Amino acid sequence: MTFLRPEALWGLVLLAPYAVLEALSVLRGGALAGRFAPGAEAGPSRRAWIRRRAGKAVAGAWAWAFAVFALAGPSWGFRPTAGAPSGVEAALVLDVSNSMLSPDLPPSRLEAARGLARALVRARPEVQYSVTAFKGGAVLLCPRTDSADALDQALEWAGPSVLTTRGTSAGEGLRTALEGFSPDPGRIRWIVLFSDGNDLGAAAAPALREIRERGARLFAVGCGGVDPSPVSDETGAPVLLPDGSPARTALRADTLRAWVREGDGLYVDLADPGALRILSDALDSRPGSPGARPARRPADRTGTAAFLALLGAAARALLGLPFLPGRRRGPRTAAALLALTILTGCSGPRLRVLEGNRRLRRGQYEDAIAAYLAAGEKAGEGIVALDLATAYSRMGEGAAADPLFALAQSSRLSEVAAAAYHNQGVRLFEASRFDEAAQAFMNALRLVPQDLETKRALELARAAAASSRLSRASRRQASAIGEGGRDEALLSLLGRAESGWFRPPASPSADSGGLDH
Repeated sequence: MTFLRPEALWGLVLLAPYAVLEALSVLRGGALAGRFAPGAEAGPSRRAWIRRRAGKAVAGAWAWAFAVFALAGPSWGFRPTAGAPSGVEAALVLDVSNSMLSPDLPPSRLEAARGLARALVRARPEVQYSVTAFKGGAVLLCPRTDSADALDQALEWAGPSVLTTRGTSAGEGLRTALEGFSPDPGRIRWIVLFSDGNDLGAAAAPALREIRERGARLFAVGCGGVDPSPVSDETGAPVLLPDGSPARTALRADTLRAWVREGDGLYVDLADPGALRILSDALDSRPGSPGARPARRPADRTGTAAFLALLGAAARALLGLPFLPGRRRGPRTAAALLALTILTGCSGPRLRVLEGNRRLRRGQYEDAIAAYLAAGEKAGEGIVALDLATAYSRMGEGAAADPLFALAQSSRLSEVAAAAYHNQGVRLFEASRFDEAAQAFMNALRLVPQDLETKRALELARAAAASSRLSRASRRQASAIGEGGRDEALLSLLGRAESGWFRPPASPSADSGGLDH
């Protein structure tokens, strides 16, 4: 679970004094209830009052806790979004244990893995890469970058000598690679693991689970042959087993395939001639490409926390009503219906519109559009159409925005129609259609004449339109001069502009050359 505003969680500290005060109230109130009740009913009255008062205290604590959570902006889990991802990141994770120095893939498994990693960087230069090396431990050799030189240098460093810890723990390498990704939730993330699968650690399973939870995918590249090959260290000396016999290892492809199944990924053999193409296609996020998939963003749970806080507040309000057993149930029924109406009203279309507005302010346009579409037209007279058009306009989707602006401009609410004209004018202004923008601002002012912001926008649009017409006239004049006089006309315009904007102060001395600026 993560929080957008974790500092708001300090509000939970107030639950401690609240619990103390409520406990004192329950104890003292129970004693008073037993004292004032008739003799035989003293015990039952005291117990009933304590249960009721304790339930009210718990409901209040529940409401406060979830209100604080809602204010902090909780999110957990990931969900796919309709929008395109903002980019691809790939973590190159190299096994640098001594087994990777085996020569069954000439000149060695590690050198062949480096070569494929360098080729991948050249094939997909738009991707941001990081480089991690692991043996018994792991180290981030190069943070996330698009510099081919920095990545090449980091791959050169990736060898057994960069780590002193013995053994092989792929889990450590995967976990370190995860920490190198950016916090941007809208990116596609790949971990490209180069290993022979001879893992001696026990941390792979939790690391694979963390990869899934954080929305990344694993691409395992098997390095080695099917026949056992002798293992030597960087000096060329053979690595011996505890019994004194020389160590020999082969590619454990079954282990790597099991990992990619857990990590929602792919497997390829380094000796496969098409390995580079498969890797390159997986890192291509363009629509229609083999690696394209929806971006995954943290699922915001603010609405859930707010709903639970309202539920606790409603329960506390109901428990605070007078308890009259056996008769006059009208107040309790009315209160229950009121609470139900409040909760269902807040979870309907209006709440979805408010959620869309919050997403729009954060720049999460795809999520805002999804919320507005879920609200439907029941949320108000043209309000949803206006909000949808504004969201599409901010995304640069003018073709989708204009029909919605037209729908909102037909609203019976003058404020909504004026806002639709104003926002469409802003879109047209940004598209350099200044005359049309000025007309849209004029239409908005006819509906709401006192809007100062629209008046100022109209002045800017008219000034920009006049400047654009003057620029077109200048270009036509330059064309009429002919090919030979065009440069002189442009230089004349530049000279007048320069003399008007950058005129130097007069020199006190009569210098024949004048000022040099």
